[in-house]
Amino acid sequence: IVSRGRKAGALGALEVRGAFDFPKGADVIPMGKLLYWDTVVQRVELTFGANRVKLGHALAAKVALDTRVPVRLGS
Repeated sequence: IVSRGRKAGALGALEVRGAFDFPKGADVIPMGKLLYWDTVVQRVELTFGANRVKLGHALAAKVALDTRVPVRLGS
């Protein structure tokens, strides 16, 4: 995760641990649910599948109308 803005190709710090907010779709997400990042649609998903990588666990329950979910990376 790039925690601060930087120009493409420039050196910068990356975060590999911690909690971050990610965009989500219309899914209801229970707290503690293992989540996946969809590299095509660029949002959190509930299930593993094509173009999805393990992200971490939800730190809060979210309803369908919520647009973001806090996730602890790699947990």
